Amino acid sequence: MIRNAEEKDLYPLCEMARRFVAETNLPVTFDLDITRNILWEGINNKDSILIVDTEDEIITGAVMGYMDRDFCKEYTAYLSKLYIEKEFRGLRVSLNLITAFEQATEKAKLTFTSATAGIDERVEKMYVRLFEKAGYSVLGRVLVKERK
Repeated sequence: MIRNAEEKDLYPLCEMARRFVAETNLPVTFDLDITRNILWEGINNKDSILIVDTEDEIITGAVMGYMDRDFCKEYTAYLSKLYIEKEFRGLRVSLNLITAFEQATEKAKLTFTSATAGIDERVEKMYVRLFEKAGYSVLGRVLVKERK
C-alpha cells in the first residue's frame, strides 16, 4: 500500500536511511539526529514529499523530494531519495513510488532526479533505465568533489 509517511514511520525510515548510506560509494557518515530531522521535515513540511510503500505494515520502500520555484515562476519537483529494501527490488515498488511522487507533485512543470546511492556504472545504468521506463530523459550527470 502506498501512502504518505507518518510520524510513526520515523524509526523504520531512519533504519532504511542507514542502509541507504551504507550502500553508497560516497565518503559520507550516517547521522541519526540529522536523518530524523530531515525525515520529520519530509513528513511535516508542506513543500516536502515523503511517501512509503508498505506490505503488511512493513515499509518496503520510500521516495522523498520537494517542490520549489527554483528561480522560475513554474513549480519544479525534485525527487531526491528513492530507496527500496533489497528483498522488494524488481517488484515494481520503484515505479509505483515514482508514480505516487509524480501525483503528489502534479502542479510541477518539471520533475528532476539523479542517482546517488550505490552510484557505480551498473547501478547508474539501472537507475537511468528505471526512470526512462517512467518517462524521464537524461539531462547530464552528477559530479562530486570531496574536500579534504
